[in-house]
Amino acid sequence: MPSEILDTVITGDVVLAETVLTNGFVGIAGERIEAVGSGEPPKAKKIRHFKNSLVFPGVFRGALDARATRVSLSLIHISEP
Repeated sequence: MPSEILDTVITGDVVLAETVLTNGFVGIAGERIEAVGSGEPPKAKKIRHFKNSLVFPGVFRGALDARATRVSLSLIHISEP
């Protein structure tokens, strides 16, 4: 887990290739994902809670330069019955 305070932490059920982290988090600094895990999230300037939502972390949209990327987080809300 990063020692510095992140810009944003997104909480929810984080979907990874091999598993789903229930009560997980994605920590973002600048335009980079710096932490992914479950349990107690790292400290951040802003925390966004997405309870009952699937969070799909990833990177997309390399512009003309391969170094120019942006963070992409897809969210799907799950309605409770």
